[in-house]
Amino acid sequence: MVVLYGLWGVHYVRAEHEAARAVALECLRLSEPHAQDEAAVLANYLMGDTLWATGEFVEARQHLERSIALCAPARGVAKAERARHNHDITALSYLAWTLWPLGYPDQAIAAAQQAAHRARESGHVPLIAFVSFVEVFLATALAATDAPIAASTDQAIAYSVEHGVTAYELWTRFCLGITVARRGEARRGVEIMRAAMEALAQIDAKILRPLHFGHLAAAHASLGEIDIGLGLIDEAIHVAGSTGERVFEAELHRLHGELLIDHGKKEAAETALQAAIGAARGQQARLWELRAATRLARLRHDLGRDGEAKQTLAPIYGWFTEGFDTVDLKAAKGVLDELARAGD
Repeated sequence: MVVLYGLWGVHYVRAEHEAARAVALECLRLSEPHAQDEAAVLANYLMGDTLWATGEFVEARQHLERSIALCAPARGVAKAERARHNHDITALSYLAWTLWPLGYPDQAIAAAQQAAHRARESGHVPLIAFVSFVEVFLATALAATDAPIAASTDQAIAYSVEHGVTAYELWTRFCLGITVARRGEARRGVEIMRAAMEALAQIDAKILRPLHFGHLAAAHASLGEIDIGLGLIDEAIHVAGSTGERVFEAELHRLHGELLIDHGKKEAAETALQAAIGAARGQQARLWELRAATRLARLRHDLGRDGEAKQTLAPIYGWFTEGFDTVDLKAAKGVLDELARAGD
């Protein structure tokens, strides 16, 4: 299992997701006679992580929650405590990233905070670097909050640099580029993101590449470089298709629609946003669906099609039971309120 864990890690970081899935399946098979042991904890974590990357969120959640549940009885027990505790923390972190697109923002943030607390209690350097990146990634790349996070990003980068944890440093630097671009320094943000991507390529770390292209596209679009942005989105969709990394598939189609609107191609934008909604529904990714529906509803409102706009957004907004203080639900509520006023 330890050897397979290492092999899985190589495939996963290289975005060789079919190969990673095959290793995870082998781990699950080997763990069957040891259903309550560390083997099952690890196997379920690996499968959950793999399924997250391929956008199979419901199944990913099941495996990650199984891994966490198997860890629970072992907490405080000396036998295999360190290994179990580590798997518990990493599974919690990926559960946070899984619950977010599934439409459970409050639970996602709570899981990330719990993972971070446990990692820092452990004093385990790679885990602390990892959970620091998890928090930054959730706040920026997944846009979980509009609160300033520059300080925590700088701290996460500094910790990884101090301890020589290169990959987490570079992934976190990319998130810094997102933050810099969003606060009005798009050119500098692009430079930071591109530098991080180039350095990651040098160590053959290809995971998250579609997301990176997507955020880079958005930054170029904010500079008025729409054609460059559209080219990057095309590249992102191509990479996602070739590697099977579909975790952000719906988001890429939504960004495509956003850029087409900026380009004045509203009919094509509507098609792209509908594709985003379709991809999100196929994955039961309610938050991705809400984002696309919010933008499509606004577009239809601008085109004078308020009835269609409300029908697009109201049902998915009505599905949510938490996260009403998050950026996405506030934006959706704002569009619905605008539609209500227009109908008065």
